[in-house]
Amino acid sequence: MIGRAAPSGSGPGPLARARLALRAAYLAAALAACEEHEFHPPDRDAQVAEADALYRPAAFDTIQWPDSAARFTAGNELYASTCRKCHGPTGEAGTEYAAAQGIDVPSLVRDDFPYDSIDDVRRRVFAGHPEGMPTFGVGKLSLREIDAVAAYLLEGLRSE
Repeated sequence: MIGRAAPSGSGPGPLARARLALRAAYLAAALAACEEHEFHPPDRDAQVAEADALYRPAAFDTIQWPDSAARFTAGNELYASTCRKCHGPTGEAGTEYAAAQGIDVPSLVRDDFPYDSIDDVRRRVFAGHPEGMPTFGVGKLSLREIDAVAAYLLEGLRSE
C-alpha cells in the first residue's frame, strides 16, 4: 500500500524509504559539489577599484532636497545607522566594534582629513576603501543616501 503509513513498529513504508533515499542522494551531491568548489572571496582592492570606476559625480546632480535641514537630518540618521559603529558617534573612530573586526578606522574629524569636498566624500562612501570600508554605492546605499551622509559629514561632524 504505497502512500499509507506503515503499521506501528514496522518502519517506514516504501514511499517514505524512496523519499529518504532521494533526499540522501541530493545531500550527497550537494556535499560533493561543495568539496569540489573552493570559495574565493573577491579581492578587496579589485572590488574598490571596480566601484570607483562606476562612480559618476554627475549622477548626483539630479538629487533635490526640500531644504538643507532635510538633507542634514537624513544624513544624521544614515550616519547613526550605517557609519557610527566604526567611526563613532562624533566621527573620532576608535570604536570597540572596529577593534573587534581588526580594522583601523580613521577619524573623520582629524585635522589632516583628506576629503574636503562633497564630491571627494561621496566618492569614498560610494567606492569604499581597501582597508575595510564597504563599497556602499554598489547595492547598499542609494545615491540620495550617499549625498545625505556626505553632506552630514562635512556640515555636521566637520563643521568647525
